[in-house]
Amino acid sequence: MNPSTAAYIIFRKIKSIIELKLKLLLFNMKKKIAIVALVAAVSVTVMFTLAQTAGNRTPASGNKKFVYALLYFHDQWDIIGRPQNMWVNSAYISDELKAKVKNCKDTDDALNALGAEGWELVSVINERTASGTEYDHYLKKAVN
Repeated sequence: MNPSTAAYIIFRKIKSIIELKLKLLLFNMKKKIAIVALVAAVSVTVMFTLAQTAGNRTPASGNKKFVYALLYFHDQWDIIGRPQNMWVNSAYISDELKAKVKNCKDTDDALNALGAEGWELVSVINERTASGTEYDHYLKKAVN
């Protein structure tokens, strides 16, 4: 066998091995790209579906009805440390609970008494006056 022929045969073998390796590498790369594309497509589909179902939901409180009340407090105190001006106003609060709130030692006790009856504090607005600060506590209660 001629040395140049042997070199040519070796060259052809090396070339075919390199071509095979490149084809295998390209196939693996295409396979990885296909997997990444598939995962991305599934992720987008899932996110789109979740976004659609979340948009169709109504809020849990959308079906509930609420009634509202106002707990008024003015930070003036009597001789034994009770607030002089604290009362609750709502047609949905019993006279008994109104009296209980009026006799509470402080707003925490009043809010706890109202909370025990299902009332929930929504917001508080305060206003400074010449004689102290007035606090309006707005409450709500779910009704059937």
